Order: sequence, then C-alpha cells, then structure tokens
Amino acid sequence: MDPSKKGLEPWRHISKSVETNALEQNRDVIIEKITSKYSAHRMFGFFLLSKSAHKQEIIAHPTWVDLTKYNGLEKLSLAYALNHKFNKDNKIEKFFVRAMEVAEQLYEKSGSITPEIQYLYQMWFVLCERALENSYEFKNIKALAAAVEFMFYSTIN
Repeated sequence: MDPSKKGLEPWRHISKSVETNALEQNRDVIIEKITSKYSAHRMFGFFLLSKSAHKQEIIAHPTWVDLTKYNGLEKLSLAYALNHKFNKDNKIEKFFVRAMEVAEQLYEKSGSITPEIQYLYQMWFVLCERALENSYEFKNIKALAAAVEFMFYSTIN
C-alpha cells in the first residue's frame, strides 16, 4: 500500500459491526438519493455519503455529483459529507451544523440506517430543510432528535 495514501482507505469510516443491509454502505441507494429531484432526499443522500465506504468513488464520478444543480443547503450537505470545517461565526453554517448534529444523534442511536429506518431520516431532512429556510436555531439537539423519533414511531405504530 502506498504510504502517501494512509488515511484514505475506502473502508476507514465503516464501523466494525455494520448491518449487512445498511443503506450508508449501499452505493446504489446513495447515488439514487444524491441524484433525486427532491432537495431533502439529496441532503439525506449526502448524510449517507458521509458514513459510506463508497465516498471517494461517488465524489470522483463525473456525473453523480453536479454542483450546478444544488442549492445552498445541498452544497452545505455535500461539504459536511466531505468533512468540511464550518465557520461557527457564520449564522447559517452554525444552524446547519446543529441540524446535522440532530441527524448524528439519530444515527448514534440507530447504529446504522436500514431500509426500514430510512424514513425517519427522510422525515428529519424534510423538517431540517424547512427549519433552515426559516433560520431555526436548533438549540436543543437531543430534544429535537427525541421529538423526531417520537413522531416517526407514532406514525408507524
């Protein structure tokens, strides 16, 4: 292995016990999401990408990621997937990072994103998009994650 490539291993971000049906490791699902006609789906796709071993392959593809087709939130989501360091002094970036912390809280609890649980995240990213458009501050991350989870499970039961 080339020593200059240390830390760029495609499997580096995969936890040791990944679900076999985890969407974050399903290249086709990620591509489907990031090329969707819906902004919230693309945001979710970039969140999946942030967890994926296929990140480099997808980013390097000449047609799957097209910045000219993305709005500001989608570009922030792509930057997040690529581990961009956001400016906490910028109000928009600060609120965006806090919104992503809610998604991370959900991910920490679920451990992986299965086909069944993906709708929780899709619901979150629809809410997230609307909230960010209205400059919502996302002050209580744990409460927001719990509320979204409650809403999701109350609709499927």
